Amino acid sequence: MKKLLPISVIAIFAVAPTFADNITASSTCTNGVLGTYTGPANIEANFDPNTINTTWYSNGTQLTGNNIPATCTYDAALTPPTPEDRPGYVFGGWSVIVPCLVPASLIGNNASAFYGQRPMVDYIGSWNTSWSNGDKVVGEAICSGHYGNNHNDQYGGDSADWISTEEVLLNAEGEKKYCWCKATGYIANGGEQCNFLQSVWMLKDDRLRENDCIWSCAQDCGFDTRLKSVFRTAIFTGIVAQ
Repeated sequence: MKKLLPISVIAIFAVAPTFADNITASSTCTNGVLGTYTGPANIEANFDPNTINTTWYSNGTQLTGNNIPATCTYDAALTPPTPEDRPGYVFGGWSVIVPCLVPASLIGNNASAFYGQRPMVDYIGSWNTSWSNGDKVVGEAICSGHYGNNHNDQYGGDSADWISTEEVLLNAEGEKKYCWCKATGYIANGGEQCNFLQSVWMLKDDRLRENDCIWSCAQDCGFDTRLKSVFRTAIFTGIVAQ
């Protein structure tokens, strides 16, 4: 007679480690979040790369257009644009620049001194204004035949009414009796000068005749930067540290 022997069946289960996914600050300690009722839960941090805004300049002029990348992704490939040829120079690559900005405190505080140099060539003079803490702003002045678009609301309304470009100011026809000012650089407490990339040419006022502008424009740019906060607010447009 044959004997029936019992057969033992051993089941072996492999337990795979569980991983959490998309845990947020408001998540709870539940199976739906951690993928387990008991035992260990392995948690891994998820990171997304930052998007970095980029602005490109060539010889002090901002480059624009569809082929100029406005952003890049951290740790990813970056394809720089190719600037236009500059006669007499060989392009040697790009370098990162630190923005040149004036402290916001300068707008609210009158300066202690100013200086103006009459135009030497092309009706362009120079000026500077200094504060008691050693900070200094330097700039240029142009006597031009251009007088903006709005003669009555110089520092209000649309800024296009009282700002212009150097090309327009230098090429404007007519008597060059209109005084324009521009801040070009900042020196912090006797340190190295940095130069502004996006400062504006701002209308100061008009004079009786061209010779009056030549003699007084640069002086008045420095004087008004020294004593008038509304003038400083306007001439420092786009170059104030936040």
